[in-house]
Amino acid sequence: MLTASRLARVAEEGELKRNSLLAPPRRPAWGSLLRPPAPARAWSGTAPASSAPVFRLLPGHSLLVREERPTRAVEILRANASAFPRLAVVSMRPPDVPGFPAGHRLDLTLGGSGSSENPDQGRLSPGEISGRLRDPTEAKGGAIVYVDALEFLATENSLDTTLKFVHWLVTQAQETSSALLVSFDPRSLDVRDLSRLERAFETVV
Repeated sequence: MLTASRLARVAEEGELKRNSLLAPPRRPAWGSLLRPPAPARAWSGTAPASSAPVFRLLPGHSLLVREERPTRAVEILRANASAFPRLAVVSMRPPDVPGFPAGHRLDLTLGGSGSSENPDQGRLSPGEISGRLRDPTEAKGGAIVYVDALEFLATENSLDTTLKFVHWLVTQAQETSSALLVSFDPRSLDVRDLSRLERAFETVV
């Protein structure tokens, strides 16, 4: 029965094979092969700066921003300054904070010769800076304190003195209605000393 069924289809299969051999060859789709490849999309390894959420600083909070240059910390400062009645800046190049009243801002500029009114301001020690910061931080409503000169202070003074100054700043923010924001380049310290610095802060980003 199987043989008879097979023999019955021999003629049909032979005709199909004959037709396939006599048919014209298929033309290859040269268009798809010769078409130039689509240009690759440019890849960006980092998201736009504007996509990063701005950190909200609350009274009593201390934040350390690890960055090579004061960039993100300045953005955080500008976004939070209006929430505090006063601003105190310890910096070699104090940043501009648009809209903040000049009469409620204290600038302690380090590294230079100081202003004509305060010629010794550029050489302030951590102890002298602490004394200048007491009034704005202990006043009603506190202040937002911005610091980006720790590397300079650590060079001009001992690291232990600078770390004691940082601990005072953190404690002062906690005990008043103030907030502390510090920008620091982690490359300026070895791993052990950097860990000592980071442990002083409530938040490190």
